[in-house]
Amino acid sequence: MLNIPPQDLTNALPSLKFDDEERRPIRVFLDSADYSILSDEKCCTPQLDELRERLIRWADSGAVEFWYSGTLLSEMAPLENQGIDASVRRSELLVRLCKTQALISFDRILQMELQNLSLRVPETASLVVYSYSGDWFPEMTGVISPASWLEGIRELDVAAKQHGLNRETRRKLKKQFFKNGQPTNAMNEILAKQEIALAEILQQYPMREQDALVLGKYVTGKATRAQAQEAFLASLRDPSWMIRWFYNHSDKLSPFTDWVRGSSDSMLEVIQQTSKNISILKGEVEKLRESGSELNISPLFPAIDTLWWLNQQDELVVALAKRLASQPSNISLQGHTSADVDRLAPGFATCIRVLHSSTWNSIGQSTRQPKKSDWADSLHAMYAPYVDIFRTDSYMAPIVKEKVNKYGTAVVAKIENLAEQIETRLNG
Repeated sequence: MLNIPPQDLTNALPSLKFDDEERRPIRVFLDSADYSILSDEKCCTPQLDELRERLIRWADSGAVEFWYSGTLLSEMAPLENQGIDASVRRSELLVRLCKTQALISFDRILQMELQNLSLRVPETASLVVYSYSGDWFPEMTGVISPASWLEGIRELDVAAKQHGLNRETRRKLKKQFFKNGQPTNAMNEILAKQEIALAEILQQYPMREQDALVLGKYVTGKATRAQAQEAFLASLRDPSWMIRWFYNHSDKLSPFTDWVRGSSDSMLEVIQQTSKNISILKGEVEKLRESGSELNISPLFPAIDTLWWLNQQDELVVALAKRLASQPSNISLQGHTSADVDRLAPGFATCIRVLHSSTWNSIGQSTRQPKKSDWADSLHAMYAPYVDIFRTDSYMAPIVKEKVNKYGTAVVAKIENLAEQIETRLNG
């Protein structure tokens, strides 16, 4: 068995707090494949075993902070039954390294960055993208909260008002069902009939057994709404539990899955459409080259693959930022340049630039064919400007590195080189 000692995260806090930016911990974002490799008993070598132990020691010392995202949790869920044991080992390692340190969801970063752009805020340090309590999920809404769903069962006064009952009738009705804030026998009979509905909601929301019990107490008046809501959040903040839940519910639709997937829908839509447009554009360029070659005509624009392409990328970054800012927030970015977007919306700019370069490189007869995973990798790159060390695969690494050099982020292409890069940062 791998030596990954468990850690109680019930009241977990960051090991160290640094007021001085120069003395803060090194922030590291690992690829989902890293957790698989480092926790795989069959594939581990003495070198990988030593690397895993070093990472754990660094995490425990507080000198290095490892960060996860909601996307990593869903990616680490097993695809089939025989992968469950490996998934458990992956999640144990993630919890051991990251504790409750999560980067916020794509939609929240995008919203804050676009707001920064509109206000021309001079520093992105004002963006709160780091959650030490594990808040990886999108902005909480009433629709997604099971406590909100159950509120209607208990708020008889509101329901009665909607049915046109006067104040006196409503008072009598409430008195019949509640006494001193607790349900009467009559109300308990009604609640007993809600058992099926309660079981159904627990199938749709990722709640651990102990947290689900709090939800049940809320229904019967033995817990407050705030306690029910906190119990729900406690389940969401447990990475191991969420990975198991994603596996068990990967093929099921629910308000929760819609909510989580919706956090990246707008960016994925932009990514897919942009990828398609770039493919069409590059195809036209290739046709132009072929026609010129057949006629022995030199290209009219020798720099079409460099300066022209870079200008196209700059224009694309600004155009997409304006589009996303105007819908639905109605934020105006009139007069903004690509340099403004790079400076004030680094996550968004990196995502689009990585996508543009990756798609461009992957089109043509003699080049690597594009993969659907490239979209996810481009989306992951949104986090790169916010960490010191970012891990990605050998194809994406040079592309991401070129885009995030300006932010001081080191990109590591091979996991074997990770410790050296961390050491360099610690000693720098």
